[in-house]
Amino acid sequence: MRQVTEFSIGDVLRTALVVYAGNLPAFIPLAVVVFLPLFVLQAVDPLPVPPVSREDVDPAEIREFWWQLLKHTMLSGACATWLQAGVAHGAVRTLRGGSPDFWETISQSARILLVALLVALATTAITLAGVLLLIVPGVIFALMLLVAVPAAVVERRGIRAALIRSAQLTSGYKGHLFLMVAMLVGLSYIVGLLALTVFDPSSNPMLATVVDAFFTLLLSSIWASVLAVTYHDLRVLKDGADSQSIAKASD
Repeated sequence: MRQVTEFSIGDVLRTALVVYAGNLPAFIPLAVVVFLPLFVLQAVDPLPVPPVSREDVDPAEIREFWWQLLKHTMLSGACATWLQAGVAHGAVRTLRGGSPDFWETISQSARILLVALLVALATTAITLAGVLLLIVPGVIFALMLLVAVPAAVVERRGIRAALIRSAQLTSGYKGHLFLMVAMLVGLSYIVGLLALTVFDPSSNPMLATVVDAFFTLLLSSIWASVLAVTYHDLRVLKDGADSQSIAKASD
């Protein structure tokens, strides 16, 4: 059972990697299954090349591009949210000494999937509204609602309650969370650049597609694990709860 006395970015990241590595038999199939619709869409209806800025550009072409981008983005977000839900359940069970399998993680996440998707949609809408208010409020809202999906999954909360719960848990820790998210975004960007350098899409499109899918699954799973551990640690610090009592809520 995990003991937490302070919020440590390094400890959260180490624990998330340990939890992820220890649950590979459950988390890898989960990631493949939940992201399968996105990969199918990318195969049968790939995202078109952005129309270049030119005088004779067809407005219909621009509209089609933005529609395709929206469709791919929304499906990608839905897949990532399902993965977050499954990993949140599995990670918290692991932190209390359990050993969740693939069927448990996918079935438990499927039970709460609709609420998790609506929570993620509300989080995105609030964050975008904040971005329109000169960006900084958007960053604050994003950090405030960072663990809304794990809260909805583990505590079986509704949409509004999950958002409020996340705001409560992250209060006082937004500086830590900002640094942690910035580190992860930076690392993801570097990994993406290295992958593009090594696997040039123009020279071998098929291999580049496979590599892109691999990194999508890997980074999404690790990110979901980090959010689950972050939620767990913040709840221990805020509520004085332990891993055992936290995990019981989602059983």
